[in-house]
Parts: sequence; structure tokens; C-alpha cells
Amino acid sequence: MLNETTIHTITLVQDQFTKWVLIPCFFIGNITNILNCFIFLQQSLRTQVCPIYFVCVSITNLFVIDFLLLTRVMMSGFEYDPTTWSDLFCKLRTYLWFVFSQWPRSFLVLTCIDRYLISSPNANYRKMSQKKYLKYIIPINIFLWSALPLHVPFNMIIINRSCVSLPGFYYILNTVYNLLTSAVIPILILSIFSLLIIKNVHRQGRRIHGLVVQRRCRNERHGDQLTLMLLSHVLIYIIINLLNPIFQLYLLITDSREKSLEKIALNNFINVLSIELPYVSCSLTFCIYTLTSKTFRTEFKRLINRKVIVIFKITP
Repeated sequence: MLNETTIHTITLVQDQFTKWVLIPCFFIGNITNILNCFIFLQQSLRTQVCPIYFVCVSITNLFVIDFLLLTRVMMSGFEYDPTTWSDLFCKLRTYLWFVFSQWPRSFLVLTCIDRYLISSPNANYRKMSQKKYLKYIIPINIFLWSALPLHVPFNMIIINRSCVSLPGFYYILNTVYNLLTSAVIPILILSIFSLLIIKNVHRQGRRIHGLVVQRRCRNERHGDQLTLMLLSHVLIYIIINLLNPIFQLYLLITDSREKSLEKIALNNFINVLSIELPYVSCSLTFCIYTLTSKTFRTEFKRLINRKVIVIFKITP
């Protein structure tokens, strides 16, 4: 059985994680997601649809980092939590949490679907991956995930200085909605389309070797690199984001059971960890792309050579 010392240790670890992990992620995430945008908008990459979706992921990551992550640090790390005394902020932040966290998630799903279409042996599927459709898809996606959680603010109240869902039906509604939109649906879609992409790429590889093609065009090589970046991103996303929905389901099932102080402390720690880990993933995209893609590294070097070195170049 956990004792008071262990409870204190759990609380201390929780506070230190917030201060020493999330705060660096705030600065790193802002810098790296902006870099992602510059790199994917380079002329050699922006001819395809996939890099534009990657830009959308990076831009929407900034909303997560600059509002959700920042307010999370204020609440958990510095004990300044307006949601405990402002009913408006309680409702607003919860609503924006559902909106902002869904934007990069949904754009990642769209990126995965696009990569499946462009890698398909079916020419009609490949034709569906065109930039002209983006002017419709992007705003519709943003509007859809901004409208769906409009019910959330009406379910949030402050009880015992905590911003929580109304008990009973509304608590179940918010939890189920969160489970479906943050875990079950996106992870299922990402997993299915990732497997289909791998199948298509494997089929393309066999066809290329059968034709004894010695040299592939730049777009095909870039396409392979984009696919590798995407699959790596999807894998990291699934690993990091599985904890929260699983634990929320556990809390929903055990909500009516009595819990000891030790159990409550442990549950709080796991709950905080499951909420804060996805914020970390928003700051990892640049690292994932850099480690997995030679094309991304090359474009990053070119960007540095063009933009940064020129600034410090001394002209006669």
C-alpha cells in the first residue's frame, strides 16, 4: 500500500514533469513547427498535396502549443487555474481543447488518406490527390471539428474549484465523445490507411524491380520520403495518444467505486500524464521528420543556406 511519502513523491514528479518537460516543449514546439512550415513550402515539395497537409498539421500544432499547452503549464506547474473560478474560462478552454486538439489530428488523418490515394495503383484514386481540392477540404475540416463539440461548454461547471462535466449523462457523453474523436476513430483510420499505404508501396516496389528501372524521378523519391515521414509520425502518434482514452475509459468504468487517497493520487498522476503526453508529441514532429527523411534534412539545409547564412553574410 502506498504511504504519504509515496503520495508526496507522485505529486512532486507530476509537478516536475510539467515544469521541466512541458515548458521546453513550448519553446521547442513553436520553433520546430514554424520550421516545418518553411521546409514543406519549399518549391521542390509544395508541388504535391501531402506537404500542404503537413503544413496544416504544423500550423494547428501551434494552436495546441500556444494556448492549450501554455494554459496547462500555468494550471499544473504554477497553480494558476482560471477554470477553477471563472465559469466562462472553464467552458471556453474545454471547448477549445476539443477543437484545437482535433485539428492536427484530423489533418494527419487527411494526410494519411492522401498518401494512400497517391500510392494507389488505381489511376482514378491517384487523380483524387490534387491541390485544387484543398481549398474545399481544409476549411470544411476546420469548420466540422469546430462545430461538433459545441455541446461541450453547456455541460461544464465548476464543482469544488474544479472544472468538470455535469455528473451523470453529460459526463458519459463528453467521455464517449472524447474517446471516439481522440482515439477510436482516428487511430482506427490511421492504422487502416497506413497498412494500405504499406501494401501499395510494396506492390510498387515489386513492379519497379520487375521493369528493371534503374533511375527513379525526383517526385517518386520525394514521395517515398513523405510516406516514410508520415508512417513514422502515425506510429509515434498512436503510441503517445493511446494512454489517455484507455485511462479515461477506466475512470468511467470505476467512477462509482470508492477509492483510497493513495489510489486517487496515483489516478491523478496517470491522468495528468495521459493529458500532457500528447502536448509533447506536438513538439516532436520536426525530430521525427529529420530522423526519418533525407529529403527533409536536405531541404532544411537549403533553407538554412538561403535564409540564415545570407542574413549574416558581410557584403563589401
